[in-house]
Amino acid sequence: MAKKQFLPYKYSKSLDLSINDILLNGSPIPEIVDYEKNVIGLFDEDLEGEVKIKASTVIPDSFAKLVPGDERDHPNWEVVAKLDCVSTKYRDGFHLDRGSDEFNWHGEITFHTDNLANKAKVKLYLVRTHPSNSSNGEAKYAYTRLAESNLWHLQLTEPKAPSGQYLDIEWRAFSEHEKLYKHKDSVYFIDIYNSPPKLFLNLETNQLQQLLSSPHKSGSRAYMRDQIIDSIVINIWTVMFMKAAENCENGEEPNIEWQQLILKSISQMLYNQLSAEDAYQKILQEIDEKRNIANFLPEITANLQSFNFAKVDLKGKLEKLIESLYG
Repeated sequence: MAKKQFLPYKYSKSLDLSINDILLNGSPIPEIVDYEKNVIGLFDEDLEGEVKIKASTVIPDSFAKLVPGDERDHPNWEVVAKLDCVSTKYRDGFHLDRGSDEFNWHGEITFHTDNLANKAKVKLYLVRTHPSNSSNGEAKYAYTRLAESNLWHLQLTEPKAPSGQYLDIEWRAFSEHEKLYKHKDSVYFIDIYNSPPKLFLNLETNQLQQLLSSPHKSGSRAYMRDQIIDSIVINIWTVMFMKAAENCENGEEPNIEWQQLILKSISQMLYNQLSAEDAYQKILQEIDEKRNIANFLPEITANLQSFNFAKVDLKGKLEKLIESLYG
């Protein structure tokens, strides 16, 4: 637990850092800014070069109480932006320009992506510019920080994809991938011929990566994320089951490990009144007898919608999403 810092003078953490625009090598790239999470995503391999963040802040009138009374009409302060990257030990500071008065400030935060790695953070500070001879609990020394802003993160490492069962997950721009190009209008593609299977998620689906990586536990954004993930999971398990069942012959299990694991999990879902071993033998027998794998699909797709093993609860999460949108 972080220790609280107690200062011998008035201090505020309510300064607001507004990101107005962001440019890469002179070209605007507003799509990489997530205003809800205060994150700027610079993890795509094409996003390299000089970055210019146009920032601003409006200091609330109430902040005048942070300086001695004789200077509250014209406070002796300025706004400074600090950029800090722990991984590369890169630090830089930027003085914002005063606007129409002492309460409006704007400026640019510039850096090259080569100077940063993993994550970096940006924050504004309100700083005294001159000392004061009078004080009634306010900071009076020059260069003393009076306030700080909300924190913004620069994300230079790709966020982890949602965790899966028995498959690898990879983000790709489908239109730029030789094998995935023909699926460039799809949200995802499952390669069942890879061992283990690989799920490709389309980077070019607008804001999908930000949504699926969202840490939120409630609210429409979280419920939308969970709904999308569950829908993808149901389709993936169905495809993997069909591939595993296809490789069963004469009631014998397939010789590929991931296919065995899929069948074992599905069998326990369908025949939960039986022991794990009996359920597995039953599904192998059923596959051998029916031979037409499509006969399994109605029961499997229905059960997968509330599959605890894969943490799927399609109905419950859909109800939460609807309630968050319509009340």
